[in-house]
Amino acid sequence: MLAIIKHWGQTIFSLMLLLSVSGVVAAKSERDKYEDLQDGFFYRMYNTLSRETIRGITDVYNIQPTGFEHDTLSRGRVHALLGLMWSMGLDDEYAIADSQLALNKADKMKEKYIAHSIMSLAFYNKGWVSLAREQSALLKQSEFAGYEQKYEQEALVANLIVGSLAIREGDLATTQHTFSKVAQSTGKPWVETLAKTAALSMNGSILEAITSLKALVLDPTLTSAEREQVMSLLAETEQLAQTEQQQGKSELSETDKTSITRQVGQVLFNQVEQQGQSSIKGLISDLRRYTESVDL
Repeated sequence: MLAIIKHWGQTIFSLMLLLSVSGVVAAKSERDKYEDLQDGFFYRMYNTLSRETIRGITDVYNIQPTGFEHDTLSRGRVHALLGLMWSMGLDDEYAIADSQLALNKADKMKEKYIAHSIMSLAFYNKGWVSLAREQSALLKQSEFAGYEQKYEQEALVANLIVGSLAIREGDLATTQHTFSKVAQSTGKPWVETLAKTAALSMNGSILEAITSLKALVLDPTLTSAEREQVMSLLAETEQLAQTEQQQGKSELSETDKTSITRQVGQVLFNQVEQQGQSSIKGLISDLRRYTESVDL
């Protein structure tokens, strides 16, 4: 009897070990997860819904002069803007879907640059860091050389998207270049300071970022609402720094980076929405209503 029990015990243990090893072998890569997402029913449903809705919105805006910096409003840029809005904690998967649609519709290099930028940011927010870096690497190829500096001061959405990815990757030069133009266009000089501070925290300079945020809180040009937002960011950054110190970490985790990027991104986006031209405000308002209506 003991021999039988021992035999079955060894067999069960072997099966458990085999299942455990198989699970490790079968662990899906980010690419596999992305392909599964694209094959999913709800993703495909949303893809169709977004494609048709943005076609309608774009057509309406292009019937009359848009007031945008382009002769016409392109569907690629609208999908990119929508992808950015989804990326702010609304829905990471829809953000990826609209980023892909932005790339599909992009027929100019400037639009392709924006599309790859928002797709990279969407992948970061989903936690697919390798895919995010693949998209970011494409922007460094020779065909895109210098494109991060080619968006005019009035191109608020383009600068916001390119600058948001720069913040997430701790690229101080591009962050400064893009958000200096956003600051000028919105009449809010502190916007550039906040963006650079966030980029510093991504580089591991979290204590320097805290010092910068403390100085920014005292900026007399901030409204009470803006000061409250900066104070909230300061409190979270201090908490993250304390956790870092306790755990002996040298830099923020990917999850923490995403959290800060989203908070800072929302503050910066609000400035573009509030201070931008009426055409930008109208488009964002239409897209916001769309995001609130999606129920799949």
